[in-house]
Amino acid sequence: MVGFSARLWPSLFLAKRRIKHLAKVRGIPPKFIVQIGAICIDPKHLALWIATDKDWERDQLLQDSTLAADCHAALRRSGYPPDAVPHVGIAIESQQTVDRDCAGSWWHMMK
Repeated sequence: MVGFSARLWPSLFLAKRRIKHLAKVRGIPPKFIVQIGAICIDPKHLALWIATDKDWERDQLLQDSTLAADCHAALRRSGYPPDAVPHVGIAIESQQTVDRDCAGSWWHMMK
């Protein structure tokens, strides 16, 4: 039997590709997008982190008032459970900040 979180991986993978494209068309190609959370418990326990190289790139994406809504729409279009989508957190951070504040450790930045 396939676990609940395993069934979410295809839609999550597609959503991350779409979110990467959303940032790219805004002029900021992300370094990567990582997901954290306990989606095996409930799909609403998900956060997506969009990583940029520089602080100014992060700041530009943070100033975009439609990005979070567009990310949630990408999740819905990708088949992520619609009742969970409003609970999904969207965070944006730069490698520059992680290097400066957390000695380059994304794990320390996210915890």
